[in-house]
Amino acid sequence: MTPPTLLMGFLIATGLVVVAGVQLVRAGEELGDRLPIGRTWVGLVVLSSITSLPELVSSISASAWIGKPDLAVANTFGSNSFNIFTLVILDLVYRGDPLATVYGVRHALAGALGGVLTCVACVALLASRTGVFAELPLTSLEWSVVITGAYFAAMALLYRFESKQPRENAGPGEGEGVVEATLVGEQVWAPLLRRLGAAAAGVLVAGVVLAYLADQLAVYPFSFGTLGETFVGSLGLAVSTSLPEMVVGIAAVRGGSFGMAVGNVFGSNLFNIWVLPICHMFSAPFLETPFYTDLQLSNLLPALLSMILGGIAVAGLVTRSRRLFFGLGWDTLAITILYGLGCYLIFLSGR
Repeated sequence: MTPPTLLMGFLIATGLVVVAGVQLVRAGEELGDRLPIGRTWVGLVVLSSITSLPELVSSISASAWIGKPDLAVANTFGSNSFNIFTLVILDLVYRGDPLATVYGVRHALAGALGGVLTCVACVALLASRTGVFAELPLTSLEWSVVITGAYFAAMALLYRFESKQPRENAGPGEGEGVVEATLVGEQVWAPLLRRLGAAAAGVLVAGVVLAYLADQLAVYPFSFGTLGETFVGSLGLAVSTSLPEMVVGIAAVRGGSFGMAVGNVFGSNLFNIWVLPICHMFSAPFLETPFYTDLQLSNLLPALLSMILGGIAVAGLVTRSRRLFFGLGWDTLAITILYGLGCYLIFLSGR
């Protein structure tokens, strides 16, 4: 296929991801409202898992079906970087005090834990390469177990934190308390489940198509060379599959659900790291070598970028930054500059 055809197909698949992802998120919000948990916890768990479904599907497709685990890993780390950049967009949409001022340390724990999980994934990538250690400390399966255990430990810690202070730092006009539970018999669940299934099917189809087109774009011989799997995965594929997070974040901020919007960002970053063990499980029967063994070191660039941006976001939450330049605080301004610089470095690494 020619580059215009590839780009057109990529844009169409991206549009399908956005449409299906938004419907999926709306159904997820309704599901969250029926559960006896706080709205911030809904954002950290329910919405983040649902909005990360495009990343999950496309990463599984890239690693298992296409046989390109580098695309899957770059998509995961790149999505986390873009999710942090989404906070800049949310800050511009919300014209009051910066969201960091509204929430303070409420979401700092989730952001910090996301950085910890990313570090664990980076160690798994490095430690699984031959030549780094005399003997591999853990197998790929064992690293996946470690990452999975770290993810659930992080979620347990977040749950304990939220349950102890459910109303601390609630945003203006937003009740962050526990959502009233709705008994199954009081509402009809079948329409909600059908909507969830239809939207998930749309995301599934679009995710498979995106993974295939991303692979074609990564190896296409442009006049300047190839784009590379790390660049296409961490920018093209990652941004396309992360658009539902941005859409639901904007809608949540406009609706006054600030905790749900910010919680969705950090919760998605936590879930995306867990995508790696899931990809390992699905791709193990198809890959000739263990999942983490032959991954390109260039995948560390989007991983490090996500940790740097996440660290700045956490610092902004703790210091409660104020608007300084162009309606942005020092943290969101730094995130904007460093995200652009990081994208340029990732582009250079793929050439």
